[in-house]
Amino acid sequence: MLRNARDLKSYRGTFGAEALISNFESVKDNWVATAIYTGTNEAGAWESRLDGLEELCRTFGCRQIVDRSPFDGMGPSSFTPRAFTD
Repeated sequence: MLRNARDLKSYRGTFGAEALISNFESVKDNWVATAIYTGTNEAGAWESRLDGLEELCRTFGCRQIVDRSPFDGMGPSSFTPRAFTD
């Protein structure tokens, strides 16, 4: 969670996000981030989010991302890049 994180920085346009708050540059093994994605409507923002998560996975070589605090409050959710679902 961000409240316990150290060395947070603000980024614009990183991983396709309008705004990103993270410590990914300084904490290589267990970093955190909050990203804000936008679009002309909810579907467009969601597509921007998926594109950004895929870019993040390409950059760091990950096969899955686990969101421990999703916006819907329904508990952890995970994202698998489309490249690994085909």
